[in-house]
Amino acid sequence: IVARDFADLSEAYREVQADPRKVSRIASYAKVVAQLAETDEVCHDITMAAANELAHSVASGLARVDEIQQPQTAVCAVGNVFKSSLLARAFAQTLTRRAPQARILPPAGNALDGAYALTTLPKDSALSAEVLRASV
Repeated sequence: IVARDFADLSEAYREVQADPRKVSRIASYAKVVAQLAETDEVCHDITMAAANELAHSVASGLARVDEIQQPQTAVCAVGNVFKSSLLARAFAQTLTRRAPQARILPPAGNALDGAYALTTLPKDSALSAEVLRASV
């Protein structure tokens, strides 16, 4: 998948990190990996590991704000990575094991809507203490 982009694979990490377009570049690799995950063992393993890490991140975040044991804690899987049905299923299964009370809801907006919502959290929200604010 990446061999065509790098003459020396051992330098791939450094080259990607130095690329000002690294986020979109990595995303383009992720898209191909997701497309091949049903038929390629390495891509499948990468996808399953990604689902596990995403579920771990969500469960850790819920634990940090003392929401992991709360009944019906809402979780939303946002981002193109969840267009992979394999990843989405594995994420849901892993999150259910780690945070059985969580319920995964469809997105109510996009990432910018979520960023804006963080600015409107009530002071008593479990997340309020975790949101950093800047003022001018």
